[in-house]
Amino acid sequence: MNKVYFVLPLVALVSACGSNESSKDAIATPTATDVKAAPAAAASSAPAEAPAPKITQTLEGNWVPVSDTCTPKGGVSETALWFSPADQYSGETISGAGWTCTFPRKGAVSGQQFSGTVSCGFGEGVEGNPKLSVSIGDDGRLAVKRQSTEDTGIDGGGEVPGFSGIYKKCSQSLSSPY
Repeated sequence: MNKVYFVLPLVALVSACGSNESSKDAIATPTATDVKAAPAAAASSAPAEAPAPKITQTLEGNWVPVSDTCTPKGGVSETALWFSPADQYSGETISGAGWTCTFPRKGAVSGQQFSGTVSCGFGEGVEGNPKLSVSIGDDGRLAVKRQSTEDTGIDGGGEVPGFSGIYKKCSQSLSSPY
């Protein structure tokens, strides 16, 4: 059983003990019998909630599939996704190993979700404009779906495959092997 302690001013303790002396002349020291705990019914009966895990609030940063580690050998990941804010040379991007897609507007990577068409480069002149959907769930995991797209690059023709997956955010810096 939990004990409850109350702190009362010295004047209140002296008055409660029935003393007629002024509080500056009397020193009252409460004992276990002087202070009683509140009845158990007055205590909160609600169970204490465990602290909720910190949920990632923005897309910015690096993410790996939930089955991968955030500490791969040498910090190099072939499966990670990187969300980068705009800089003086480029717009906001999502990148994977060997490809980069640019969002059509600023502010996407500082949010929790995006759905729309992005402009992508897949290397060696292969380009496309697939639909991309990314969102952070209540569990802090990132759901990603990039649809397949037609190659609109220099040589054109062909299809660039899409992908989907569930990712976790990594606080460690990861790099691409490409």
